[in-house]
Amino acid sequence: MRKCAICENHLPPGRSRYCSDECRSRAHNERRHLDKKKKLCERCGCIYTASRHGHSFCSSACRQAEYRDRRDTIVEDDDILLADGYEDAFLGICVRFGGLRVAAYDYGKCIESLQESGIHDYEEAVEYFEFNTLGAWVGNATPVFIHRMTLEECHEQEQER
Repeated sequence: MRKCAICENHLPPGRSRYCSDECRSRAHNERRHLDKKKKLCERCGCIYTASRHGHSFCSSACRQAEYRDRRDTIVEDDDILLADGYEDAFLGICVRFGGLRVAAYDYGKCIESLQESGIHDYEEAVEYFEFNTLGAWVGNATPVFIHRMTLEECHEQEQER
């Protein structure tokens, strides 16, 4: 006599693989979980179990952050990444070791630009800029944002730390 594929009880008449609807459902759920694969989140790098084919992020927070970074932060101009919306704050090009060129922006002018575009409160503009633009690392070509100051102001800031 044949046995159930899940609980190994004898199969009742009319059943070919599972002894009950409960065992059939359990087998279905086990097959579903076998199809899920461990993946590496493209945003934060953690390992997660993808619930659907085509998922690239461990959470909606990572997916949304990646979308916002692509949407709001950068525009490509040849090999140099430019911060979209901060044209007035553009200072020039910095050269890193190895010849890597990156765009440089005036931090203060970026904040002013946000305030002119609708975020009137200084603290809100700083919070928005630091989270959405300054915090958006897109690789070695990520633009730099410079706090303009004199050498004397720089020394004073270092002494305060």
